[in-house]
Amino acid sequence: MKQWRALHGPERDIIFRQQAVLAQQGFSDFTHPDNPITIQFKTFTHLLHQFRLAYSGWRSAAVAQGGESYAALAAGLQRTLQQAGGSPVEHRMDSLSAAFNNRQNVWTEAYSERPALPHGAHAE
Repeated sequence: MKQWRALHGPERDIIFRQQAVLAQQGFSDFTHPDNPITIQFKTFTHLLHQFRLAYSGWRSAAVAQGGESYAALAAGLQRTLQQAGGSPVEHRMDSLSAAFNNRQNVWTEAYSERPALPHGAHAE
């Protein structure tokens, strides 16, 4: 009977519990504010860089101007890690748009102009 129920019984919900490990993961994301802010009747265009530690749930937020750029991510993350007093082993984001949509492309352009190194060679 147990075997028949296992093969032909009603479907059961399967839950994969996730356990956070101390100092293992931190998460970053950019959030668009719901309500616009005006300063001297001009709209203040900004995002919020949010960071959360997986184990403790500790959070931090910082104002980011200029969109989801690498510079905004780096500044928000640096501020947050200074507040936290350290860094988790892993840093994750739900999207790579901060790296992919960087309009300045400073990092990409600097390295795309270099000739490729032979297999196994290292830049000094």
